[in-house]
Amino acid sequence: MSKRDLIYGSVILFIVILIWSILRFFVFTPLKVNDTFMQPFLMKDERILTFRLTKVKRFDVVAFSDLNNSKQKYVKRVVGLPYDEVRFMDDVLYINGEVVDEPYLKDYKQKLVDGEPFTPDFNLEQLFGVSEVPKDKFFVLGDNRREDRNIKNQGLIEKKQIIGEVKFAFWPFKFFGPITNSVEDSSAKTDLAES
Repeated sequence: MSKRDLIYGSVILFIVILIWSILRFFVFTPLKVNDTFMQPFLMKDERILTFRLTKVKRFDVVAFSDLNNSKQKYVKRVVGLPYDEVRFMDDVLYINGEVVDEPYLKDYKQKLVDGEPFTPDFNLEQLFGVSEVPKDKFFVLGDNRREDRNIKNQGLIEKKQIIGEVKFAFWPFKFFGPITNSVEDSSAKTDLAES
């Protein structure tokens, strides 16, 4: 191999690594699901890609980091957007006083046989001492509500904690492919770039 070929190969390798690094830092982030909060939508230990250049809509599934430990990552569903009043009563979600359907929970609720609610009654005032989701924050919950017991510590997150929207699964291979959200609410969009 000539010196010219070696330099050429090194330049190509550098360009590939640079492009990968830019995409990895600015466009997507690979993550591992570390808990059962989103089962069966996302399984524990599943490997996923989150995309950064996105608008957050109600019911999107997002990955976010813990405020106190940036290495700790969580994946949950956005239920409340900034300025939303959120409460659950009799296993029904109310946003700004209106009943909002959660079709992604249908299978969970059909399997309940103990007569207990899938989501306990609460409102934001009881949990966080606020009547609505503050500016630049989101209220998130896991789909597996009976497992997601740490709502008070991981339910109200800041915009800066959000890594991105979960869009693709790549491991185990049987889950390989795009992850589509079963709920569309295009009327409720918040741009992460907005203040």
